Amino acid sequence: MSKRPDKLVVRGCSHGRIVAWPADEDPPEVVAARASNVGDTTHKKYHSRFGPANWKPKRDPKTDKTPCGFYEDWQVHLLQDALRQAIISQCTGEFQLGSPRRVWAYVNDVLHEAKITVPGQAVYHGFPILDPVQYPGPERELRQRALHVTIP
Repeated sequence: MSKRPDKLVVRGCSHGRIVAWPADEDPPEVVAARASNVGDTTHKKYHSRFGPANWKPKRDPKTDKTPCGFYEDWQVHLLQDALRQAIISQCTGEFQLGSPRRVWAYVNDVLHEAKITVPGQAVYHGFPILDPVQYPGPERELRQRALHVTIP
């Protein structure tokens, strides 16, 4: 079972904003079908299918590298499903080259952000947001749109 990551509060990071789905973009279901989760070793304290652990605590208060909770290889497709469902629920930020730059969902009661890794290809990596100060706004939109999933 995945665990919540260790508490790490980082101040000064940029946080996103939930925006309306642009009328000139593909429908959410089409965008979601293109989306994939590739992981990012800079958020991992453990070796994973995405590569060796590469997370290092930073002394820079503006760092946005939060360590991820541990997920087994068999759970990765569940994270990708959550990403796609979050896109369909339109809990998304501004668009870049046909895809939302940021997507938010609660995974195991912890808000996570998926950030675009490869613009134009809908490739994302996700990480927890442990400090509510960094939650996207507006708060009402987050409460209404954010998907809640449990990854066993």
